[in-house]
Amino acid sequence: MALIKCEKCQNYISEYAEKCIYCSEKIDNEDSTECPECGIKIKEDMAHCFNCGYPLQMKKTKKKNFKKIFIIFLSILISIYIAFTALNHFDNKQNQYVEYYQSFNQATEEIDKNGPVVYECYSLLISVWNNAIWQKKDVKTDQYVMPNGEFVIDFNEALDNLYSDETFSEKIASIIEMQRKLRVLREKLNNPPIEEREKNETLLALIDKEIEISMLIINPSGTYNDVSKEFNELFIEMEELYEKLVSLLSLDKQ
Repeated sequence: MALIKCEKCQNYISEYAEKCIYCSEKIDNEDSTECPECGIKIKEDMAHCFNCGYPLQMKKTKKKNFKKIFIIFLSILISIYIAFTALNHFDNKQNQYVEYYQSFNQATEEIDKNGPVVYECYSLLISVWNNAIWQKKDVKTDQYVMPNGEFVIDFNEALDNLYSDETFSEKIASIIEMQRKLRVLREKLNNPPIEEREKNETLLALIDKEIEISMLIINPSGTYNDVSKEFNELFIEMEELYEKLVSLLSLDKQ
């Protein structure tokens, strides 16, 4: 048990005493601490020990200053971390958008480059099919419709001749490669910037129609009338989408 000094009468009493046994002064022990110099119980908010005169507030102030400096330093570290995280997130977003715009441009270039090839193959396919059925002579289709100087009996034979032709086969191969590229690019266009959503939806629809019509060229199935009708509908839809995309892109340049 330690002794503390009564502030009123200066007599020593027990540290657990609620009041001084000499002068009945009430003792407040809740905020007490020990003097680091003489070991006597004193109040925490005292500037000096009333027993030995040891300065107390200076020591407390140093502890408080250290704690304050530590908190400031920690806050700076947290701020740096938040700033770095935000910058990193911004960089990731920027990189994502760069990839998006690259994919967008590549898709439009792929459609522009292969559009004439797709239409040329479609036109020749329909002409061969039609001329084989109605036995019409045409410089562009005669080698497929009447390879031996006479019209083929079945239009399927004329189509087989067409798809066996080396030049036409090369064009079909380029259309198949275009399909592959467009499917890959389409996957990269799934998360556009908010301001690009309308253009993106238009381009995706255009890609889908381009793939659909190229599939019809690669592997036509059905009657001549059905395939011809489907071709015409697809080309009309593609033309509308292409014009809409061009219009949206031109607005960005204004």
